[in-house]
Amino acid sequence: MSTNTSELASKDFAQQCINSLADIKRSMPKTWKTAIQPYKDEIATTSKENGLNTTDALLTIINKLNTDKLELSILKIKHLFFLAAYCDML
Repeated sequence: MSTNTSELASKDFAQQCINSLADIKRSMPKTWKTAIQPYKDEIATTSKENGLNTTDALLTIINKLNTDKLELSILKIKHLFFLAAYCDML
């Protein structure tokens, strides 16, 4: 799964977040909270530093990730964890 700005603006964004969190909970049943905490921290920090709500902070982070020179597999994993963290923050 990869996320771009238009997908975040679409109505299935919530479903993507829910699915991401569910996938992480299934694959890491005992450690999922610890695994997503750094991502939650980054969303919260971006939100606070830029005066954004958490949704806009996530969008800012995703946009930056999409322009970084990352391998596709790493980008997909980062998207998964950021979406899961965002869902858990709600």
